[in-house]
Order: sequence, then C-alpha cells, then structure tokens
Amino acid sequence: YMSNVPGLYVIGALGGYPLIKQAMNQGYDVVEYIHGNHVEPVDTPILKRKFQGLPIKMQPEEVLALYQSKIPMFRRMNPLAFRELIIESRILVGLEPPEFERTTQDDNEHATVFIKDGEPVYQHGEYSTSFYTLVEGEVRMQLDEDGAWHDIKPGQFFGEMSLISGRPRQGSAIAERDCILIETPRRIMVKLMNSNEEVRAGIDRVFIIRALQSAFKPNLSLAEMAEIADNVESCQFKPGASIFREGEEGDALHLVRSGTVTLSRGKEDLVVAKRHSGEIVGQMALMGSPIRRDSATAAVRAETLKIRRPEFLKMANSQPDTVEKLQDGLSALLRQTNSMASQPESSRAIGFLMDEGLGEATNALVIDEALCVGCDNCEKACAETHGGISRLRREEGASFASLHVPIVCRHCELPHCMKDCPPDALRRSPTGEVFISDTCIGCGNCETNCPYDAIKLSYQPEPKPSLFSWLFLGRGSGPGEPDSFTPTDASKNSGKKAVKCDACMDLAGGPACVRACPTGAAVRLGPEQFIELVEAR
Repeated sequence: YMSNVPGLYVIGALGGYPLIKQAMNQGYDVVEYIHGNHVEPVDTPILKRKFQGLPIKMQPEEVLALYQSKIPMFRRMNPLAFRELIIESRILVGLEPPEFERTTQDDNEHATVFIKDGEPVYQHGEYSTSFYTLVEGEVRMQLDEDGAWHDIKPGQFFGEMSLISGRPRQGSAIAERDCILIETPRRIMVKLMNSNEEVRAGIDRVFIIRALQSAFKPNLSLAEMAEIADNVESCQFKPGASIFREGEEGDALHLVRSGTVTLSRGKEDLVVAKRHSGEIVGQMALMGSPIRRDSATAAVRAETLKIRRPEFLKMANSQPDTVEKLQDGLSALLRQTNSMASQPESSRAIGFLMDEGLGEATNALVIDEALCVGCDNCEKACAETHGGISRLRREEGASFASLHVPIVCRHCELPHCMKDCPPDALRRSPTGEVFISDTCIGCGNCETNCPYDAIKLSYQPEPKPSLFSWLFLGRGSGPGEPDSFTPTDASKNSGKKAVKCDACMDLAGGPACVRACPTGAAVRLGPEQFIELVEAR
C-alpha cells in the first residue's frame, strides 16, 4: 500500500491492520513479498466479512476503491488511511421489511449490519457519537426533535453534531430504501480530523451551517447559510478562560459548540447560570443593551461559534418566528440569572460543582453530607453489584456547604477515557452510561486519560461466599470490597483489567449506591438538575 510519501510502500500486517490488534507475523509477509509471491493483506478476511452483505459482489480492494471514489470527503485520504477507517467502522445495509425478516444477522463484530427500511439510524435523545457517511440510497434527518426533515444524499454525511459536542442526538435519522451507510466511531473520526486538515475543515463547515440552522431556524438558502458560516468565528477556550466580561460592550453572541459555559455576576463572580452545547450566551448585546450584564467563562474545555451582529440580524430577520423564540429564551435566562443572583449561597454551590468538573458530566453522583451517616452502604452495594470491586470512593473527593462530590465516574459528555482505547473496549450506551466491555486488555490508557481518577486497574477477585454463609457461618469478609485479596493464578494469567462505574446500567432499579443509601443522601444528577439541587437547599 502506498504511504503518504509518493513511491514509498508499506507491506505486511502494519499495511493492513494495526499490529497490536492482529498479532500477525509481519516478517513472513516481507519475505514472501521479496520472493515475488502474492501476499494477501492480513485484514482481507475482515474486509470480506464486512462487505459480504452488500448487494454487489466484488473483491475488497475493488469495494474500497469504489467507495473512496464515491465519497468526496474520503477522496482526500490516502488509501491506507481509508482502509483502516473502514476496518474500524461498521457497514450498515438497509433492507425492505420482508427481506429483513428473512435475513439472519451475523453476530461477528466485523459482519455487515442490516437495518430495516424506515427504521431509525438513531433517535432524538440518544447518547451516541458515531459519524455516518451515506454511500447509496437516502436518509432523512432532523436537526432537532420537532424540526423539518432533510434529505441526505449519497456522498454526504451526518451525525457530526453529537460527534463534536458530545451531547445527545438532536432530532432523528431514518434509513430510507436500499441505503448503505458507513458508521465510524468517534475516536477514529477525531484522529482523522486531527491528521487531515481538509477533512476537518469539511466537517467543520457542515457542522457550523447545521448548528446555525438548528439554533436560529433561518429561512435562507444553503448558499446564503454558507456565506454566513464563512463569517462565523470558531473559538476555543481552556477551562477557566474568559469569553467576555461583565461591563464590556458586546457586538457578538456565542453559540456553545461543545463544553459548558458559566455566567457569573458581581465582584465575587457568583455563578448565575450555565449553558451547554447548542445554547446561546451573550445574546442580550444584540437584542437589547450592548453592555454585558454577566461574565461568561469556560467551565471546562469549551468551543463556541462567535456570531456578530450582521450575521445574526440576517438570520433573525429571515424568520419572524425565530425572533419571538429568541426573546422567550432570553426572558427565561434573565429570570434564572436574577433568581440565582439573589441567592449567593446557591450561586457559590453551582460554582463549586463547576470547579469540580461537573460541567462536562452527564450523570454525576452528589452526596448531601447533612444527611450522610458514613455507613458506606453505597460503596458496599457498588462492590456487591460488580463482582467484589467497588467503583466508588465515598470519603475521597471535595466538599462545599455539605455538598460532596466523591471519586466516581460522572460519564462525561466527551469521555476522556475513550480517547485512546486500542481494543475499543470503552463504549457508551444509548442512554449515556459509559462502560467497559470484555475486550479490555488492561493497557491502562483509560486510567491515565481520566482526569477524575475514576478508573483503576484490578485483578478479578474470587467469588465471595453468599450473604447467608457470611451471616450464619461467618464465611468471607462480608458485604463490600475486601481490604485485600490474593488473586488466583487464573486471575493473574488474565491480567489486571480496567474497572469503573457503569451507573448500574443493567439494573432495573437504577444505581445500587443510590438505592442502598438509608437516608437519601446520595443522588445521581444530570446537568439540567444542578440548579434545581442547589435552589432546593
């Protein structure tokens, strides 16, 4: 396979699939190639399985060449990079309902995935960050839950909104007749965007246009929206960086692209509101007084789209209904900020939660220390639910005004742990829980990448005696994680594996830590509930 350097070719296992995953003997391939013998790339069986459900019967090399030529974005990639992208992706093929019912789905992770015509590719509110590229057929897509349906044509892509923001899907996507889709995981797309400026710029441009359409619903043509997008400035902010300050004169608003932005007021910078991706800050400067009433700060790493007055007015004036909705949203925000400004303790509590990184949380555990009796039932229940290893460290973590944030996964919008997992063992469920699958190899990348120390590597302990054996016969150490244990030979041979909170996603009753708390001190919250929590105190 030709590399990025013209005339320089790569052969063997690394030319077809990452060696760490396949453990193939590259030296054999090299020797065979030198002798003039045909060497089939080690990933060919994988590609054959991926393509076996396609309506066309072609060799993998032919399919790769055809698909790369059909999709403008992929034409900008070298063949080797495109090959690896396909291997890491899923191929989705739409079938008519009668044919779908007759088709048996192969459970192999590399097999073609069949979907029924008219069924959702994803639904509004799902937590998923896959990127979809349409090869054949047609897909209908919404930009928000009740929004208009847009037709996606072959060669186009969708799903970039959640890919970049990490927020749940806004609107649904429906597979139409005979569609063929490439579903690429976020981690692969992020690597591609970081390494290929043309691809990044193309995705970014479409994201900006669709984000503006979703936020302002302008009655403008695609060409007019593209012109506006060219004048929108993409801004990046590190945690704690100022976006604008109270008292400044503003000439632009910011549409939050990813992360969380806090609004604060006064000399103490009391937090009076927080805004997430898809929401607007600073609109008062364009819809009323130009003097900023609040300061805007990135609570976590954040990106915004800076929209100046001319572009805002062009979109707003094109759709009268939009102006009314923006005014209603601004009124609601002003009521909230004024209410929080009159409750300084609540404002400080929100500031504390943001300082602890909960600005990027989707499912955070918070403990009310005024109710907590220190029984550790939460930790014990966690261990009993997860094979004897607790994912929660109650006593550790920061506290403020009887609010305690223990050390446990908060299921981030864009999980740091998922950035560099070689076997793709870290997954996200449609309802948002981040969990570790059985493919974990114990490399420790996730433990290193988690900024909240919520992941650890551990051997699997031996199964504990039953609760009745402990109660009546005194066997075992009782409920909870043992203070120490000696791993079995089998456990040592399999090695340490990463463990973390999965929010008890498979338990009908919800998180065991919350259910085991006798006083109701432990609660799990989404970001929309933080202000409600502090105002109720």
